[in-house]
Amino acid sequence: MKQKLVVFFIVLSFTCLFAQDYSLYFDGVDDYVEIMDAPELNPANTITVEAWVKMENYSGLPTIVAKDDWSSVESGYVLRIDDYSNVNSPQFQIGSYGWFGVQAPQGSIPYSEWTHVAGTFDGSTLKIYINGAEAGSSAFSGSIAQSPCSVYIGGHYNNYVNRQWDGQVDEVRIWNICRTESEIMMDMQNPLTGSETGLVGLWRMQEGTGSTTYDLTQNAFDGSIYGAFWGEGYPMTIEDGSVAGLVLEDSTWVPIEGAIITLGEYETTTFVDGSYTIDVPPGEYQLSCEHDDYLYYTHPENLVVISSQITEINISLTPLVGSHNNSIPKVVELANYPNPFNPSTTISFSVVEQSDIDISIYNLKGQRVKQLEISNVELGMNEIVWNGDDESGKLVSSGIYFYTIISGDFEVSRKMLLLK
Repeated sequence: MKQKLVVFFIVLSFTCLFAQDYSLYFDGVDDYVEIMDAPELNPANTITVEAWVKMENYSGLPTIVAKDDWSSVESGYVLRIDDYSNVNSPQFQIGSYGWFGVQAPQGSIPYSEWTHVAGTFDGSTLKIYINGAEAGSSAFSGSIAQSPCSVYIGGHYNNYVNRQWDGQVDEVRIWNICRTESEIMMDMQNPLTGSETGLVGLWRMQEGTGSTTYDLTQNAFDGSIYGAFWGEGYPMTIEDGSVAGLVLEDSTWVPIEGAIITLGEYETTTFVDGSYTIDVPPGEYQLSCEHDDYLYYTHPENLVVISSQITEINISLTPLVGSHNNSIPKVVELANYPNPFNPSTTISFSVVEQSDIDISIYNLKGQRVKQLEISNVELGMNEIVWNGDDESGKLVSSGIYFYTIISGDFEVSRKMLLLK
């Protein structure tokens, strides 16, 4: 009975502790966290390093995260501020028997504001991201040096001059994969569990007390705290994001009421003015729209929904009745992307029965400039590329064009814009 009471008390205390967000304050003089070297902390070909930071002051090359001891030992990687060659410029570097790096613009990290910083390397390109948006890239082909150094957060054990962080650091993550911009943006405000694919170190800094910050991955690369003290951290959230916009008829721009918007497993219906708003947890979703009187629409790319942010997507639908009235649609999806485009665009369409398809491109004068014929189109989604040329192979001028798809007695048109 006593054992059960003890276990319950520990779990309850742990839950309460994590209810508040904590971080570590570094004094810019001699504070740091040390995580001992391990093979998993030495990715050879791809890496992502990220953290939330709040900077109070800077001078020299203050460290956020580094696998480097600024000695003769080979260095691995470092995420920091460069105040030497480029004032207040976030920088990500990898060691490959020499330093190779990328920098963000000056002033990318404002004083006393929480800012997310991430550096990535995919084997050929270094990139740096500020608040989830790419802020710089640099080409380099090679591998990351296998450094025997510890990983340091906020500074270094020997108080190397001008390498100490003055401010707060929170939510440090090291991956052995190169994460994309959408992946970084999608997860930067969400608390991770430590079980995510490719995550080799996760220090959430939520302990709020003691001299250890724990790694939540199965690797358990716990960090020893020297001098830094606990304070209020970045408020990680898992609040919903929103997708909102209008659904209109593509030729008349009349609002369409009652269109069904689907975002993954979530669904809503447009109002009388054609507007809609759908709230979903952060993540990647496929958006689609359908109505009994209009062609089914699918957004050509997955939407990345960010916590507490609104993504605006306006949709235009084509009536099911084309130039041949009351014909039964054989084409249930039709779109081109990108749109506007230069120099080429991909026309995608989905058919419900095998047939021959004719796609014609017209200019504003109604003159056909290109015909694309496809025989024995397979069921499901199909694609064809228009390179912006006419029947003679000459590139057409910029402007508005219409593409018409004909299958049997069914015909429908869409509009696209060529920019040069």
